[in-house]
Amino acid sequence: MLLTTSRDHRRRAIAAAIALILSTPGWVSAQSPACPIGTLICKKPALDWSLCPQNDLLDFHVSGLPTQGERALADTEIKGRQTQSGDGETYVLEGDASIRQLDQLIRADRFTYARTSTQWTAQGNVRYQDRDMLLSASEASGTTAPNKAKVKQVRYQLLSSRGNGRAASAVLADSEHASLDQATFSTCALDAPSWEFRAADIDLDQANGIGRAHDVTFRIGDVPVFWLPYASFPLDDRRKSGFLYPELGYSNQRGFDLAAPYYLNLAPNYDATLTPRLMTQRGLMLGGQFRYLTDSSRGTIEAEWLPNDRDTDRRRSLLHWDDATRFNAYWGATVDFNHVSDDRYFEDFGRSLSIAATTLLPSSAYFRGQGSWWKASVGGDEYQITDPTLSVAAEPYRRLPRATFDADHSLFGNLDAGIRSEYVSFSKDNAVDAHRLDLHPYLAMPIERAAWFVRPELGFRYTSYQIDRDADKSPHRGTPVASVDAGLRFERALDLGGSGYTQTLEPRAYYLRVPYRDQDNLPLFDTQEVPFSFGQLFRSNRFVGADRQMDA
Repeated sequence: MLLTTSRDHRRRAIAAAIALILSTPGWVSAQSPACPIGTLICKKPALDWSLCPQNDLLDFHVSGLPTQGERALADTEIKGRQTQSGDGETYVLEGDASIRQLDQLIRADRFTYARTSTQWTAQGNVRYQDRDMLLSASEASGTTAPNKAKVKQVRYQLLSSRGNGRAASAVLADSEHASLDQATFSTCALDAPSWEFRAADIDLDQANGIGRAHDVTFRIGDVPVFWLPYASFPLDDRRKSGFLYPELGYSNQRGFDLAAPYYLNLAPNYDATLTPRLMTQRGLMLGGQFRYLTDSSRGTIEAEWLPNDRDTDRRRSLLHWDDATRFNAYWGATVDFNHVSDDRYFEDFGRSLSIAATTLLPSSAYFRGQGSWWKASVGGDEYQITDPTLSVAAEPYRRLPRATFDADHSLFGNLDAGIRSEYVSFSKDNAVDAHRLDLHPYLAMPIERAAWFVRPELGFRYTSYQIDRDADKSPHRGTPVASVDAGLRFERALDLGGSGYTQTLEPRAYYLRVPYRDQDNLPLFDTQEVPFSFGQLFRSNRFVGADRQMDA
């Protein structure tokens, strides 16, 4: 039998009630990626599923259901090999019965519905599917007025993200409150998970966006790793104050290491995290992070403080502040300040090899401007040595002040004129101070077409110094720089094994002419050679910084 209707309220009520309880989410626990120091908005890292590869879909998945559209506006389709009602009060659908509304499909061996009491049951191989999840249960029952339901022996699999699990039962008290007993969650295979979360019971309060769980255990295989008597977690994007996941560790330098971060949801545009950290060999460290966001600024302030390190018998600390502020459409400012109490701080307290291997800690502050054809900045940089094996002489020069101005403007036709310029004052303890001016005006005439390009450029680079020393106080270098970059682009359709591809061939020629200049008398302040790469074939200088210009 096949019925298609938009006005059958009784059958629509059955579908809506079953769907509401079966689509109730399980407990999915997620933690935000850790940002490096100085990062307010961190990029989402690539997920590594090597421990638990992508699972096959549960065997009752139906392919081809819609993934777009408004479910409430769609017709409800009810199928069953047999339908009967002996008294006009109780209706029964049997034989591969199903109720479908757009992407929502509910199937069972038998559906019953009592019109007066609004009681309904779904028995035998109950299966639910929508665009977000798959779910199976041994049986489901409830009422449509009031809207209550219960399902037993639940298996679920998320479709819009990774995750699956089980629950002994799930109860829907109303449209916004539900509870689950003996629930699990994992991204591994449902029948043999390498790891999973288990909870004795979970209460879901969707009105307030909060979930609560008791007797929570994280297991690897059958081995419990940690246990929490109680945990609360958000169900949507509303933030809430509370403890985050603790961090546990052990090392020869710190002993047993436990950090228990507590998140404070202070306001929609600022928040804080307090992190006490107990290290049995070092003592109790206090840490914190404050984040803020305004109409013109965003930033982070972080600090760590250990009043007395038992190993070194001294105070240890870290301070970080980063800020980005925009004053108007053209001007803004950035600050990235970092400082640690000593050069062994990251070695002693870093939780990863990359942090422990930090050798230089940079700080900078700049006032920046940008228009349609120009960019400018004024500010400074300095570094702190954070590697005890490096001598003071290895510390980079302070660049304070440092000013840059770059411009590129069209003159007529394809002819452009531009300049790249920089002024820097260098200083360092127990070293000579100096000032450097670097100017690189140029003319360029790039011609771009769909199938080819030619980019000739002619410029002159001039670099001069004022050095605080007895002899050769004003060395300088000037050299013309001429280049032509040209290329062709060919493409054609290609068929391989019945699949369509686009094959491209892009020959490119680059000519560079820079006369030789003796630069032995020029100092080296902030210049280094760039590691060779494919892109280096098409650069006019293999050095970064103005102290050296290669000949070619």
